[in-house]
Amino acid sequence: MTFHRLAAPFTIATVSLCCLLGACSPKDGAPAASGAAATLPNPQDPQSVQQAQQAAHAATLPQPDKGVALDQYVAIKSGEALMYLFYGISKMPPDMNSVAEQISADYRVSNDQFKRQDMLKVLTPRIQANIAEQGQHRYVTWDVEGDVLDHYDFTAKRFPIKPAYWNGNSRFFWNDLPQYQISFSAPNALHDLPVADEGLAREMEGMVSQFHPLRMKIFAFVQDADLNSKTLNAVITHVELSDRTGRLLVKQ
Repeated sequence: MTFHRLAAPFTIATVSLCCLLGACSPKDGAPAASGAAATLPNPQDPQSVQQAQQAAHAATLPQPDKGVALDQYVAIKSGEALMYLFYGISKMPPDMNSVAEQISADYRVSNDQFKRQDMLKVLTPRIQANIAEQGQHRYVTWDVEGDVLDHYDFTAKRFPIKPAYWNGNSRFFWNDLPQYQISFSAPNALHDLPVADEGLAREMEGMVSQFHPLRMKIFAFVQDADLNSKTLNAVITHVELSDRTGRLLVKQ
């Protein structure tokens, strides 16, 4: 199984679609939640409008509980698992015929409508059970492997994580069901990995400069689902970095 990245620039249209999933921006002139006067975006500045829409939507999303132990996170290992999570989080009833075709080769290739109906009767409870089970787990984890770090920052004594892995502008998917995807952002504290030990920093810089694949384990909290693109949106809570042998190098 391979985990892929698909670049997807964040546009005003995307913000608008996300806004439909929750409470949209307050009406012009409405006070901010804190009681302070709301700062309205300049309608002539598309970037200002986009940022305001994005901030308004983000304020409506559920937030992770920092007290949740890492062993409580559930691993996503396939596009099929991501599909069940998508329907569980979105609460959107799935098209059982379409889902059955995606998970069962026998159902997909059969032309006998009676056999398909019989198979669907068997598959439907399984699909519903998987959606119900997966939908209970917003705290998830998965591994990415490859060129995940930039070169060592001597001033900050940190390795920057490449922006594609935290800025929310990329979508990631698994080979088996690439139409279901996940994007994720991270707070500033998780944009890089602190490495104060010079010996470890030298070793890791050697791996980065020689393009040795590194494995990053991402722990994230799923906040919502974009129904239009079949994409889950998540926020990173922790990361762990290992070398290609599986040795843990640093965690944050």
